[in-house]
Amino acid sequence: MLLNIKRVPTLIAGLSLLLAAAGAPVAADETSGGNKKGSKGFNPPIDEQTLRKGEAYYHLMEAMVAAREGSLREAVSRIGRASRSQPDSAELQGEAAQLMLGLGQRAEAEKLARRALELDDREPKALRLLADIAAGRALGGLHSDTRHRDEAIRLYEKLAERDEVENEVLRNLANLRVQAGDIDGAVAASKRLLEQLQGDVVIARSLTQLLAREGREGEALETALDFIVRYGEEGSLIGLVSELADRTGNWEAVAVALTEREADESETSPALFRLRGEANLQTGRFVQAVGDFERASTASPDDLALRSRLVQAYGFAGRFADASGLARQLAEDLPEQPQVHALLGQALARQRDHEGALAAMSEAAAGMAGGDARQRDYLHWQIAGLHLQEDRPDAALAELERLADPEHPDALEMRFRIAMAKGELEAAQGVVSQLDAAGSGGVAALLEGQVFVEQGSLRKAEKSFERALQDLGYPVIGARVAEIWRDADQPDRGEAVLIAWQAQDPEGKDAQAAFALGRYYERLQRFEQADRFLRRTIELEPENSDALNYLGYSFADRGVNLEEGLELIQRALTADPWNGAYLDSLGWALFKLDRLEEARPPLEQAALEHPFDPTVLEHLGDLYSRIGENGLAANAWRRALAAGPEDPDALRSKVETAVAQKGERSAEAQREREIRPE
Repeated sequence: MLLNIKRVPTLIAGLSLLLAAAGAPVAADETSGGNKKGSKGFNPPIDEQTLRKGEAYYHLMEAMVAAREGSLREAVSRIGRASRSQPDSAELQGEAAQLMLGLGQRAEAEKLARRALELDDREPKALRLLADIAAGRALGGLHSDTRHRDEAIRLYEKLAERDEVENEVLRNLANLRVQAGDIDGAVAASKRLLEQLQGDVVIARSLTQLLAREGREGEALETALDFIVRYGEEGSLIGLVSELADRTGNWEAVAVALTEREADESETSPALFRLRGEANLQTGRFVQAVGDFERASTASPDDLALRSRLVQAYGFAGRFADASGLARQLAEDLPEQPQVHALLGQALARQRDHEGALAAMSEAAAGMAGGDARQRDYLHWQIAGLHLQEDRPDAALAELERLADPEHPDALEMRFRIAMAKGELEAAQGVVSQLDAAGSGGVAALLEGQVFVEQGSLRKAEKSFERALQDLGYPVIGARVAEIWRDADQPDRGEAVLIAWQAQDPEGKDAQAAFALGRYYERLQRFEQADRFLRRTIELEPENSDALNYLGYSFADRGVNLEEGLELIQRALTADPWNGAYLDSLGWALFKLDRLEEARPPLEQAALEHPFDPTVLEHLGDLYSRIGENGLAANAWRRALAAGPEDPDALRSKVETAVAQKGERSAEAQREREIRPE
């Protein structure tokens, strides 16, 4: 082992001071006239202790010189003489011990260090030397050396009591405490080290992993987030944050921390924006998630996984046109990836493009053959649902036959829907029994009630629904039970269900119950009662965008309270600015106010988001007709007809009128051209 030459300046400086204090010749001060007696210097009295200290440091310096010249024996001898020159100085014994260790004389170094601690049990150089030696013995062997480990911990702990602690002391102390099972102590040492080594990601990662291993995942997440917030992006920590947020379910902490962090809009870290986008997506902040994923994608345009996540964010934010457009691009770029085709199918399904969605999902399911059975089953289940919406129950049933787990509750419920669509009540009842046997008693009771309603056994249906409501709760199925009764031309029974839900809240503060009753009355065209409960919902939850839009659209559709309705819809769009249904409501309210130019952009955007929605398309056609663009009107109405409107005859009449008006205008224009002089 070589001598630590870094100690030379310290020793030389100490020696110079001691020699000066010991009476070394000092130049006279010429400005004061120097020594009035004319002597060459002034020698103050010298005490024995000072002389011994000067002598000791002189020997230490000579030892270093000898070591540099390769004279090991002389260096060791000089250190011994230095120690003997001041045997009662803990500081000097510590210095001597360090020099001796630097010369490879470990046994002698330990003796000197222990002598130093006998004189002063907190002498830092001796503590560090003995702690390092004990730690090396404890951590360097194949087996745990508990005696040396405990000694090293004891010595390092004494060093850690000082205000200023070397980083390596804390690092070794943390490792030894982990080995000893003292996790709290290891965490404390690591946290202190992290404070000293600000921005050291290795320590931050080690501390995070230590906390996670010990089951302290929330604290681990907090530690990693705090580092990222304070010091910026670090790829390995970002991965840990994602993993910990998934395991703890605490994406809210990630979203809040990273939102508060951003003060500089020039931030361009794609990994950081991606992480925050994921946090916002997981916590329902869909508009913010889109913004984050877009910024990350701009910085990393070739990251296909990121673009896939952006497709999902677009979908949740209501930007269905952007979602399907980007999904199509991904499917073109990655034609062999079934997950991409599944993503495209889901995007198209949101736009009610059922045929396009079926094609994409079928291709995805075929590509997943032999892969994850659960993912494949979910696709087959979605495909069956799309067939059922298109009134193809046999095709839906055939799709269910491809399931790896045909007894899954979701698969059984889909099978029930197919049986009901085909009018096979006995088969539907058989599915109910399967669900009940599988432990889904609440769902089974709900479906059994539907069978009884279809059979006309209304009292039996009431009892089944009561069991379902008791098991699943009014917030989950109350509105659904009421709609089953309404569809069966039993509106009073549906109303009774919702009133019973209201009665569970004597103070009338259940906004969900009030909203359900308001919607129910609106669909029954009992508008006075509908308005009252919808207003109550908004009073309880002023930012409930669904209630705001529902009441605003109802006003617009009825042609009443138009200005208030417009204001309500605008409030809904503040919370959910890309919601196609809300955009349609906005355009319809403006249309009813005869603000036609203002109505056009939101209605056209709504039609982009929902290109297969008959109501949206009919509204757009009405606008085009009003402003005299009959060709566009006829086209929009034809698309509405193809989408399956509630009143196709009325739409056909509109199309015929628009075509006739377009023909009349074309003929009139032709006549004008014929009579116009050349």
